Amino acid sequence: MNPHTLPRDIPDPVRRAVRQRCKFCCVLCICGVYEYHHFAPLFAEAHAHDPDGITLLCGTHHDKVTRGIIKPEEVRAADQRRRSEAPDALLHRLSLRRPTIHVLGSIVLLGEGPILSFDGTPLLCVVPGEDGIAEITARFLDGEGWETVYIERADSSSLRN
Repeated sequence: MNPHTLPRDIPDPVRRAVRQRCKFCCVLCICGVYEYHHFAPLFAEAHAHDPDGITLLCGTHHDKVTRGIIKPEEVRAADQRRRSEAPDALLHRLSLRRPTIHVLGSIVLLGEGPILSFDGTPLLCVVPGEDGIAEITARFLDGEGWETVYIERADSSSLRN
C-alpha cells in the first residue's frame, strides 16, 4: 500500500482500460511483456487507480523510469502518442517476414516453428500468417504440467479488441 492506503492491486476493469488504450504493449518500445506504471500521479502520491494516469511499460523501461534514467515527461509524452495512434498503427510493426528472428533475453532464434518447448510440447510459436501478420500460438501450464491457457493462431488484429 502507498501512504494513502491505496493497494498495489489494480482492479481488473482499470487494467483492461489501460491495456486497450496502450494497445497491449509498452508505450516506449511496443514490447508485449509489460508492467503497469502510475505516472499521473506517481503511485506513492495516488489516491485511486485512475486509468488515465496509468500506462504500460516493459520491465526494462519501468526500471529505468524508477531509477530516474527516463524522465516522467518522456513517459507522459509516450503515453499521449499511444493514445492518439490509430488502432491499425501498430500492425505494420507486428508484421513478420521469412526468415523470422526471435529474441528471448540473450537467446536468438532464427527460423519458424516452436520458439519454446517443454518435454517435446510446443509452448510458444510465432509464425507469419498468409498475410504476413504475426500469428501466435501459446500454451501455458501450471506447476503440475496441466494446461491452463491455450491461445491458437491469434493475430495482431486482436489489438483492436
